[in-house]
Amino acid sequence: MNIQNLIKLEVKNAFPEDVGRGRARIDRRVCEQYGLTTGDAIELKGAKTTVASVGKSDSLDDGKKIIRIDNLTRNLIGVELGELIKIKKTKVKKAKEVVITLGHGYEGGRVGKGSLPIIKKELINSFLEKGKTIVVSGIGPYHEALPYVVDKTVPKGYVCVDKSTVVKVREEL
Repeated sequence: MNIQNLIKLEVKNAFPEDVGRGRARIDRRVCEQYGLTTGDAIELKGAKTTVASVGKSDSLDDGKKIIRIDNLTRNLIGVELGELIKIKKTKVKKAKEVVITLGHGYEGGRVGKGSLPIIKKELINSFLEKGKTIVVSGIGPYHEALPYVVDKTVPKGYVCVDKSTVVKVREEL
């Protein structure tokens, strides 16, 4: 799919389980038409761009030419619910290193020794880039989900985290 084949879809709200996961649920018919499959990396273009993974859509969305993305993703690309965005399949590089920081407004950013493996496990197969906010479940003081911002990726650009990726957490806000 080249730049001329950008797909325009209407933005709808994500399902609660997708918040902070970098997942975009796309109308199944659109996926079939353009050869997109669950797990593919796609670039989302509003006023800005970001990367997300294709998620399985709900059958109620079939034929509606919609994309379900969370508020974090919408804010990152500068769009509101009901607006049209463009998407295209994209390539990601294997992440050698990812550095994240606890999101603004959260205190207690220290990561205990037991938390880093949990964070890394949550990030495996995630598509990231500098500036993207992700949510990591079960690591807060009360095992709640906490938002982290990606400060750095090596290499730069869109990357995918795998088991060999070095994940670092900055403790200062």
